[in-house]
Amino acid sequence: QMIVKPGSAYSSDVLSLYLRGLPPGSSTGWMGLDPFYSVAGGQLSVITGIPNHGKSAWLDALTINLLHYPYLGKPWKFLICSPEQEPCQLHISELLERQIGKRFRDGAGSRMSQQDIRTALGDVIGDRYEFASFQDDDNFGDLLGVAREFAERASGSWTPGIILDPWNRLEHRRPSHFSETEYISEALSLLVTLVRTTGAHMWVVAHPQKLLPDRQTGKRPVPGPYDISGSAHWANKADNVLAVWRDMDAAREGLPSQFETHVFVQKIRWKHIGRVGEAVLRYDPATGRYADMDDGGYRRARA
Repeated sequence: QMIVKPGSAYSSDVLSLYLRGLPPGSSTGWMGLDPFYSVAGGQLSVITGIPNHGKSAWLDALTINLLHYPYLGKPWKFLICSPEQEPCQLHISELLERQIGKRFRDGAGSRMSQQDIRTALGDVIGDRYEFASFQDDDNFGDLLGVAREFAERASGSWTPGIILDPWNRLEHRRPSHFSETEYISEALSLLVTLVRTTGAHMWVVAHPQKLLPDRQTGKRPVPGPYDISGSAHWANKADNVLAVWRDMDAAREGLPSQFETHVFVQKIRWKHIGRVGEAVLRYDPATGRYADMDDGGYRRARA
């Protein structure tokens, strides 16, 4: 049953916020991005971007960074549901590269040792990550149940982070009596309720609809919240919306800017978490790591 209270019932809570201030989210680990986006419990972030522009790679790197930045004194622990990055051992190998900073496979540059792997799996990846895999008959309700169980297991001792990557793998499980818009609206409402009641942070990777190249430049534009396939509810219900974008022409032409990844922060619901803006990070293809630009990222970041 809905609880109704007069505004006066919240006076002590409001005064506490006034005196102590609003707590910021955890640092992303990138100084150039932190003014625009920080990571707090109880929120839903949507990550979008054109396929092959690095959404999943960037999100993996963010979780590795968050291992070093607890939220309100409580370390992060992650549940990853990423059907497109199965089998899980392949996904873990990429997380290891980001954690250790060396190649998992043979190639140019340093390759991690078996001891490196054992240490990282024992001390970091093995303890701070869990992986959920969809089975043939699983649906959104199954995902919701697993996510809630994971978040409630934290019991205040750690901060749960939950990743669903990508959303479209759930789309074909939509009940026949729901339109796409109705299904997305209902699902996002349930996810928002989950994070609000458990204090978890959830990231949902959602693909945009097909965007036509610019007639003059030939480049595909940066997708926005209203470009995400299916519904404007992506823009309305998410707390934060970010787009990951790369200049693919630079990659094809071998230009130095091919290693630049642009992170566009397109929506921030709460001012103490960040603000709309853009940051540019440098991508290292050998390790999958992202770093601030040589100038610290600040001059390359803009509101």
